[in-house]
Amino acid sequence: MVRDFVVRRDANSFSQELRGVLGSAGDRDFYAIHSGSGSVYLTQLHYDYDLFMHIYEADGTFIETRSNVQTGTTHEVASCPGSDLENCPHNEHRIYIIEVRPHNPEVDHGPIPYKLRFNFSVHMPEY
Repeated sequence: MVRDFVVRRDANSFSQELRGVLGSAGDRDFYAIHSGSGSVYLTQLHYDYDLFMHIYEADGTFIETRSNVQTGTTHEVASCPGSDLENCPHNEHRIYIIEVRPHNPEVDHGPIPYKLRFNFSVHMPEY
């Protein structure tokens, strides 16, 4: 399922906290963010989940995928820009597809929700 939200306001940044569930084998969650730059935090894990940040230009051109695939229930973070500013320079018009998926689709799923927090800058043109 893709969950899409856009924040249109004059603030310099926004934070959004969501809860999600990977309830069955092979389930994946996707979130779309239209923004400048930011970080995603995957926390309160009861199962071994992995975090992916797929980054696109505003015209849909794929740039790269950043991931955090630690073993176990340790929290995970993906950022753009991160420590590698050359591969992820600041741009005001990016599309981020955030993916949460089980490390092992056969066993890493269940009814207990995870928490996903977005912290992004808002540099968007008015629509």
